[in-house]
Amino acid sequence: MVNKMLIQSSSFHQANLFGTDLLLQLDPNDPHLKLSVAIPWHHFEDVFSVHYKEAVGAPSKPIRLMVGLVLLK
Repeated sequence: MVNKMLIQSSSFHQANLFGTDLLLQLDPNDPHLKLSVAIPWHHFEDVFSVHYKEAVGAPSKPIRLMVGLVLLK
């Protein structure tokens, strides 16, 4: 069984079937939105995935979430 948090996030955007798409509501000139596209998320997932263990401790949070929170801080 593969830990879902260790799987790299997809690079494509999935549209919302039940409402207005969030990306359509955001300002494309927002600096945070531009930064999220410019960051090489796959690099962080490759580097930090060695620190995630499948059966140890509480369920892990996605690596992109953890890196993004540190960058916002």
